[in-house]
Amino acid sequence: MKYFFIDAKYNKSVILKDSLLKELPKKLGLITTIQFTNQILDIKNQLEKLGHEVYISKGIQKYDGQVLGCESSAANYIKEDVDAFFYVGTGRFHILNAAMETGKKLYSYNPISNQISVLDEKDLEKLKKRRKGALMKYYSSSSIGIIVTTKPGQNDIKSAFELKEKLRKDGKKAYIFIDNTYNLNSLEDFNFIDSWVNTACPRIVEDFSSVNIRDVL
Repeated sequence: MKYFFIDAKYNKSVILKDSLLKELPKKLGLITTIQFTNQILDIKNQLEKLGHEVYISKGIQKYDGQVLGCESSAANYIKEDVDAFFYVGTGRFHILNAAMETGKKLYSYNPISNQISVLDEKDLEKLKKRRKGALMKYYSSSSIGIIVTTKPGQNDIKSAFELKEKLRKDGKKAYIFIDNTYNLNSLEDFNFIDSWVNTACPRIVEDFSSVNIRDVL
C-alpha cells in the first residue's frame, strides 16, 4: 500500500487584531501547525509592526515554525531567545507539548474563533501532576498494556517490543495492542491490564483523559 501526504492549507488570511495582542510580551517565538505555515511570514510581519521581536525556527519538521503534538523542536531551538510563544492554530493539543518542553508561557490564537487564550504555569502544573500520578501507577503495576498504532509516522513497534522486553526482565507482564484507530474507552474491557503505555500519537491520551494512560516521553 502506498501513502501520499497532501498538505491542507487554511485558505483565508490570518489577520491579527491589535486589541487582542496588547498583553503579549516583547520577544515572541512563533509556532503553528501545517495548515497555517504558508502564512507564517505574514503573521511575523504583523507582530513586528506592533513592536514585537519575533523568532522562528524550522526545527526538524518540513516547514518553518511547524510543531506537532509530539514534536516541538521548532520551539525548543529558540526557547532561550524568547519571553513566550505565540501559537496560531486551533485547539490545545499541539501547544501542550511545546509548553511542557520549553517551560514558557504560551499564547494561543485561534484564527477561526478569533480568540486568544493563555497556557501558563498553573495549567502546566496541573498537567504535570496528572502525568506524575499516571507514572506512579505505571511503576506499581504488574501487568502493562502497550498501545501501538499502524498509522504511518506514528507507528513505533520497535519501541513497544523493547519496552516489553524490559518489563519482562523487571518481572512484569506486558502485552502489545495494535490497531489503526483507538477508542481508549474500549481498553477498559481488558481488566487484567493495570496500566497502559501509549507509543502512538499523544493526542489520544488528551482526548480520553479519564482513562488511565500515560504517554511515552
